[in-house]
Amino acid sequence: MEGITAISTYNQPGRRIKYIKLLLLFGLAIWCTGFLLPIYFPEIVGNNIFYRFLKLCYSEVCHQSKAASFYINDSYLLVCARCSGIYLGAFLVLIFLSFKKSFFKLSLKPLIIFTAPMILDAIAVRFGIYAYSKFNAFITGVLFGSIIIIYIFEVLINYFSRTDLVYE
Repeated sequence: MEGITAISTYNQPGRRIKYIKLLLLFGLAIWCTGFLLPIYFPEIVGNNIFYRFLKLCYSEVCHQSKAASFYINDSYLLVCARCSGIYLGAFLVLIFLSFKKSFFKLSLKPLIIFTAPMILDAIAVRFGIYAYSKFNAFITGVLFGSIIIIYIFEVLINYFSRTDLVYE
């Protein structure tokens, strides 16, 4: 048929959005599973090459201080309490976003409101205003992770929703 070209389903913005949602959700699920592995498989902790590889991977994004990490099932998580909160908060919100059809209109105000507690907590601890609390670090991490994933999600969705993107 002349004038008709076959377009893959990936070229359709709706399909691209579904792929982006699945890719983000799957990637973050794997990331969260990785730092939680010592809880479910304490036998991997120690000199195991797989554990050392995981620890090395997470050391690129977290200081991994044992004093700042949760101790569960006779082992420490591979990231600190704040990073645990960031990743788990992002994961939970991403689950919600994957079922959401409409999107947000981004502004700077929510980002500032949700990020400020984490920054203030870190500054207060650093200057000795109060002692470090894993609970506070985790909660402020959850707040930050939940808002930052919305921004990341929206930027990716807006980019891949463009109709001028053609993949052949």
